[in-house]
Amino acid sequence: MWSRGRVSASFCLVALKGEYLWAWSNTCCIGKESSVGLQGAIGSMFIRYQESNLAIAYLTDLSENDTLVGN
Repeated sequence: MWSRGRVSASFCLVALKGEYLWAWSNTCCIGKESSVGLQGAIGSMFIRYQESNLAIAYLTDLSENDTLVGN
């Protein structure tokens, strides 16, 4: 299992290796209680990610040995 510190360190290493001078990490979860709030949060995040040069996603429900290919 990945710890929050390990995920943050990995994020920083990826940004550094890509020679990015600035990096932003959003570690907050989106509340799913309100569909209006959920829609607004996803829309806001989409705009930020769409305008970025690189987006890194940490999917908490996958382990290091999982793959997205064929799933």
